[in-house]
Amino acid sequence: MHAVISNRFEVLKSDPGPSGTKTSEDDDIVEESGAGKLEMDTFTKKDGLNRRDDSEGASTPVKEFRECVNNIEVIDINSTGLQYTWTQKPKRGIGILKKIDRVMGNLNFVDLFPYTSALFHPYRVSDHSPCILRFEKPKKKKARAFKFANFLVSKKDFKKVVFQEWHKEVAGNEMFKVVKKLKLLKPPLRKLLYAQGNLHTRVDLLRKELDDIQIMVDKDPNDSGLRDKERACSLEYEKVAYDLELFLKQKAKVDWLKAGDSNTAFFHKMIKRKRHSEVHSCMILMKGLEEFRLVSGLAASVEKSTVFFCQVPLAIKRAIMCVMPFEEGFSTSAKVEDLVIDRNWRWPAAWYDLFPVLINIPVPVICNNRKDVSIWHDINGVERKFSIHNVWETIRYRSTEVDWYNIVWFTNCIPRHAFHVWLVCRKKLNTQDKMRTWDMNMRCCPLCVKDMDSHAHLFFECEYAIQVWKTVRTFTNLGHIEGVWDNIVSYLITSGKECKNIY
Repeated sequence: MHAVISNRFEVLKSDPGPSGTKTSEDDDIVEESGAGKLEMDTFTKKDGLNRRDDSEGASTPVKEFRECVNNIEVIDINSTGLQYTWTQKPKRGIGILKKIDRVMGNLNFVDLFPYTSALFHPYRVSDHSPCILRFEKPKKKKARAFKFANFLVSKKDFKKVVFQEWHKEVAGNEMFKVVKKLKLLKPPLRKLLYAQGNLHTRVDLLRKELDDIQIMVDKDPNDSGLRDKERACSLEYEKVAYDLELFLKQKAKVDWLKAGDSNTAFFHKMIKRKRHSEVHSCMILMKGLEEFRLVSGLAASVEKSTVFFCQVPLAIKRAIMCVMPFEEGFSTSAKVEDLVIDRNWRWPAAWYDLFPVLINIPVPVICNNRKDVSIWHDINGVERKFSIHNVWETIRYRSTEVDWYNIVWFTNCIPRHAFHVWLVCRKKLNTQDKMRTWDMNMRCCPLCVKDMDSHAHLFFECEYAIQVWKTVRTFTNLGHIEGVWDNIVSYLITSGKECKNIY
């Protein structure tokens, strides 16, 4: 909201009455705002209410005016701009500058509008300065966003603070509980960060203190108290300096992301600098190759040299190819048609020496009007649709199929149990009879401490294993089966039962 006093209004009041009193046009402007009152007026007395009003030589009209202002209880509103608001411009001479125009308000008005201010503009061709009264609303301070300092994790009070807040009872669903507890963590973590103080100041103070202590130690090396003090100060300095380093690393990363993600001029400048540095590096490389040629007489083979690019923008790639005379290699996004020119392969010349099989690969016929498809040749040379299953069936190791695979691998089997049973069926467990070949000193079973450990002993000969086996037979209705692994496997195969009935 703005209240504007126009130049016309000021000019009308620039012609005072004969004895310094106001004319009829100089009536006060009064605005009622509830209990608050604002007055804008032009006081034509020379001394007005400026800083010299309190002088002992003030005239009687000025004293009477001061008493009037005190009686009606009004004060000057805060103002900016020109200090002198009225000027007398005689035809000859310097003229007079006075602070006559004022904006005043009572205490109620000041309470209602505490941020009101008056702005006096230059008077230009008028005698009075135009004034703008501004009714500004107080600016609410935005709550500072919470930023977690990573170095707080290393503080001894961090786990305690998190434990106390995280174990508070919060009603609601699980997601609401997590969000609420995270919000509850903000005040104590802010308090913990505040307790660390200003890291920059602490590092400077500790550095200065450490310097002073070391100077005193240099003067008196035999003082054990100074030695202990130096050790304690050094440890504290290293600790605070490390905290400051972590804090600055985190802040630098945030600032870089903020500058880079917003596509600012800084970000683009860094990209241009990087582009220039990459091309400049290639120029230095070519210069080094030329110097090597002049010294040794050996030149790089252009025909056998290839430049490969990976995730390089097209503009940088073209700039580099203008510097380097070598042929461009193939990228990870190259297609078959990029390797065929005029029904001939476009392999680099050096590849034929490295991979002679390339000579025997027939040149495919490129059909631009057909959609590209991926084809896989299986182990029998039959073309199939490319899939991970077909690839695995072709490249996997093959052996004779065993008759017990159904009791190991079946629907809904537990992979950990199935893998263990597979090891047992193949007798691949690391028992003592196998580890003995590794020159390891193992003499007896660690369970019964009698015989050497083996597959047969582990399951059916050990006293402890016999008790386990008896319990298992009771649960699985295998009481008529002897305690031999091969007999159990044969029974499960012939009976058609799955191994899931055992575990």
